[in-house]
Amino acid sequence: MDKQAILKLKTDVSGLIHSLLGTMRMLTEVLKTRQIEGEDRRRWFSSNEMDLIFWYSADGAVSGFELCYDKDSEEKALIWRVPAKTHHVSVDPGEPLVMGYKMTPIHVPGGIPDFEYIRGVFESASSALPFEIRDLALNVLSQQNT
Repeated sequence: MDKQAILKLKTDVSGLIHSLLGTMRMLTEVLKTRQIEGEDRRRWFSSNEMDLIFWYSADGAVSGFELCYDKDSEEKALIWRVPAKTHHVSVDPGEPLVMGYKMTPIHVPGGIPDFEYIRGVFESASSALPFEIRDLALNVLSQQNT
């Protein structure tokens, strides 16, 4: 292989890696989201770095959402429920393994959220979301610390 062919191959591989990484950072819908009888219907959007779960009441209205972020480090969640109640939690990942099984992650008190940071990471990962979902989440995030 000559130098030009090697350079082209490196460029192609690099472009593919950047494309895949960009896709993994974007929130995309999980199409087969488990629905739990007796609970509001949910839509789940996920990336390597965050999850967004939207809940809908029986009449189809949004009843709330949970935005989980920093999944790759100290995961936290911002939970918003109608009527305009917001709280912030940390996510205990359910470690350590007990008898070979990871325990269920749970919410624990989460400290003071950095809403500017949360808005920034959400904005960068949410451009492919349906407009009404992205817009509502951004409006809620923008109303915090005001």
